Amino acid sequence: MIAVATLSKMMMSPSMTRMSMWPASMLAKSRTESEISRMNCEITSDEAQSGKHSVVFWDTQTAGISESLTAEPGRRYACSVWVKHNDKKGKYRMAVAPGGAGKRLSRITVEIPHRPGQWQQIKADFVAPPGTAPLSLYVFVEGQEPGARLWIADYFVGRYPE
Repeated sequence: MIAVATLSKMMMSPSMTRMSMWPASMLAKSRTESEISRMNCEITSDEAQSGKHSVVFWDTQTAGISESLTAEPGRRYACSVWVKHNDKKGKYRMAVAPGGAGKRLSRITVEIPHRPGQWQQIKADFVAPPGTAPLSLYVFVEGQEPGARLWIADYFVGRYPE
């Protein structure tokens, strides 16, 4: 059996159509807009890799999006996501992170190369360490300059056969 996590699962959530926000905890402390990590994202049909939609981030300082699934410790998993960005600057990375009951387990992080205007498949193989409960595939967005865009599509996590 292969476990698969895709963008379509994220799209089923009615709360995930568009988000533009400053964290409420930051606003409650009366901070200025420049001190707050702004995040903008939405589901769009303007760009898509294999289906009809993707998630796009723009004008974002610090944010991430993930999909998680139950993983078996000791098993090997193939993880990938498709991304595309424009020519404006931003720092993008994919991470595969195991979760464990109160434990901090090591993760794999892959920097997303600066290749504007083309879809790239970012991949990593991962062996779930002892104590893994969920396994999460993240894409992190940091420091986008004005006009920067990152499109994310087709999350995949599959277990290798024994």
